[in-house]
Amino acid sequence: MLYKIEKRPGELILEDNLLEFIEAFNMRATTFKEYDSYYEGKNVEILARNIVDRKGQASGVPDNKIPVSYARKIVQTVVGYEFKPGSLTYNIEDEQAKEEVNDIFSKNNEPIKNAKIGRYMSSHGVAYELHYLSNRDVPAQEMGETVQPRFTVIDPAEIFIIYNYAIEPEKIAAVRVRNQGKMVFVDVYYPQVIIHYEMRRDKQNQKKKLVKISEEINFYGQVPVIEYHNNDDNIGDWQPAKKLIDANDVLMSDSMNEFERFAWAYLLISGMSLENEDAQKIKHRRIFDQLDSGDAVKFLTKDINKEFIQFMTDWTTKEIHKQTFIPDIEALQFGSAASGVTLEKFIYMIEFVASPKEAYFKEGIMERFELLNAIKTEGNKIELTENDIVMIRNTPQSDKENGEVFNMYHGKISTETLIKEFAPFVDNVEEEMERIEEEKDSQINFLETETEEEEQEETEEIEG
Repeated sequence: MLYKIEKRPGELILEDNLLEFIEAFNMRATTFKEYDSYYEGKNVEILARNIVDRKGQASGVPDNKIPVSYARKIVQTVVGYEFKPGSLTYNIEDEQAKEEVNDIFSKNNEPIKNAKIGRYMSSHGVAYELHYLSNRDVPAQEMGETVQPRFTVIDPAEIFIIYNYAIEPEKIAAVRVRNQGKMVFVDVYYPQVIIHYEMRRDKQNQKKKLVKISEEINFYGQVPVIEYHNNDDNIGDWQPAKKLIDANDVLMSDSMNEFERFAWAYLLISGMSLENEDAQKIKHRRIFDQLDSGDAVKFLTKDINKEFIQFMTDWTTKEIHKQTFIPDIEALQFGSAASGVTLEKFIYMIEFVASPKEAYFKEGIMERFELLNAIKTEGNKIELTENDIVMIRNTPQSDKENGEVFNMYHGKISTETLIKEFAPFVDNVEEEMERIEEEKDSQINFLETETEEEEQEETEEIEG
């Protein structure tokens, strides 16, 4: 909660105060854009590096810039484990409400947006969800089936929320700053009203000012923006290891520089001299001939300490995962033969990050349902608690060990329990049990038919 003001919910903020908040936010937005660069593999530190000589001039030596997209690897590991589309389900008892929610979420591509929220939480430390109506011009008394609730995920680099100083801070407004070409628009979402501004420069003093363009009713009756927190500190999962990622980039880049220096090795010639023309011919033909017995030709090179480079690369990689608590998937040797110990280690490590993230995410989901309930004019409100929000982890499975345990207990405990606990690839246990019973019935019928045919054949032989 970086932005606070002494106001009651619903009170409008002075335009000069809004400009102060926007100015402070612009610095934060720049940082968010840097996070995007790291996520996209355009690591800022290494790409901005220029190797210079003692005088500060470009040295002309190899200057490779090889970013390693470790931020993306960490974020994708977290999102794949915790926010895979379809991993979030809701226990809604009322069938009508359940059908209504499914319809709303289907039209809003809710699973994909949940994954996007998870991505921003992991990479930026915070995510934002904006709710709006598909037809804003419909008066409140006429709202109904003609208006569809919508929600979208907003880039954290263009939106922020202003709170008050209460013991439990309340939302005063949400501010979205939109750049459209050279024009900048500002949308301020209050509980009862939404005000749209254009940011301009005063012709006299060249200072920025907000010019009101339009105003509309906010039918939600509350600030329609949800702020999802990644953790207590609102930092991304990879950010504590940013300097280690930068160091890894330097190792990769300088290793390539050393390789190029090796390729550009100096030629040492003993007992003879070359004219430029002769040197060019040798460079083209790549052959020395007519050398006297005392002449010698060799390259002046520097040994590349591969063992040290490998050690430093391995060390920074391990430290990145140690400091972020995100396990390195490649190092855990996943596959069909992955042991239960390996999987337990993976889950134990990543849950340090996933568990608190889930608690904050569920708080945001509860706000989502509050906003949906706020515009319901027909039917019952959607009753939901945090326990009714179920997040299923995309946990890697040890198929080999599950199969061994399944066979070990087969006949000792019920088939239904075995399927639930040791056959995770079965989506619907009840349907699978029905299929098993159908197969048993089919097999019994087949055996009974076969027995009847054998008895009939024996009877015919006796009578014959």
